[in-house]
Amino acid sequence: MRIVWKVVYWLAVLAISVVLLVVLVMWFESQDASKVEDSAVPLQLA
Repeated sequence: MRIVWKVVYWLAVLAISVVLLVVLVMWFESQDASKVEDSAVPLQLA
């Protein structure tokens, strides 16, 4: 049973890490969406 608890623990850690990663990515995308649209540097070809 000890191995089962270790597996459950690490699966929970992995699941929480994935959720936090998705939340952070979504948060950064929402923060940068308005700034990125107007911050593009125009390419000037000579």
